[in-house]
Amino acid sequence: MVLGADKGRATVVMDKTEYQQKMCALLSDSKTYEKLDRDPTPKHKRELVSILHRLEKDDKIKKADKQFLYPTSENVPRIYGSPKIHKDGTPLRPIVDFTGSIGYNVAKSLADILSPIVGQSEHHVLKKKSLAEDLKDVTLEEDEILNSHDVVALLPVHPLISLFIYSEKDLTRTKISKTEHSSLLMTL
Repeated sequence: MVLGADKGRATVVMDKTEYQQKMCALLSDSKTYEKLDRDPTPKHKRELVSILHRLEKDDKIKKADKQFLYPTSENVPRIYGSPKIHKDGTPLRPIVDFTGSIGYNVAKSLADILSPIVGQSEHHVLKKKSLAEDLKDVTLEEDEILNSHDVVALLPVHPLISLFIYSEKDLTRTKISKTEHSSLLMTL
């Protein structure tokens, strides 16, 4: 298989069997992924349609916006792995492609709403160097520790984290409340 590397714009040629084994191993991690009995897409589509109807009825979105956000297909998001050539054993970084899924246009719209305020939160770290610079003058007390965590599976929680670090006043570009944004996110 010919794949794009996770970093460095390199191209990787990987044995198809090895790729499939690594993807199966990645997806069998029950702490990160859950095997479902059935496809939840129709349920999420009904929930999304219900929210869109309510937002239009409450005059929070225009008819044209509802038509843009309305899910017209039920494509299931596709997962694939991007080889991390900078790590031993070349593990795969999971990438979920939402293109054509029921929540694709909603995700694009929410990203547009949040994009002007990204980086404005006190919790935002632009680069590792800026974090190191910020921590340079921090003095820990004897009973304190500094702890860092490597984020292994960011995708399932990232949109919610992004939304909850912002206040209602940050979302003034839209009539949709923070709670309604959260409801939309939960349908993705």
